[in-house]
Amino acid sequence: MCVGAAQAVVYGAASVVVVAGSTPHALALLDRAARGAGKVFWFYEQRFYGQALVRQPA
Repeated sequence: MCVGAAQAVVYGAASVVVVAGSTPHALALLDRAARGAGKVFWFYEQRFYGQALVRQPA
């Protein structure tokens, strides 16, 4: 979990710095930061936008 916290902080800060120059690269860094945060908060149930629509029967 400490590794995930470090990844979230480092990649999150790097994305803030890079966003002025390259938005796609900043989004890639934010993806890495979110993955690091997922290592920290793995025990919480995560619900994503639109997930309820996916679970509805056809």
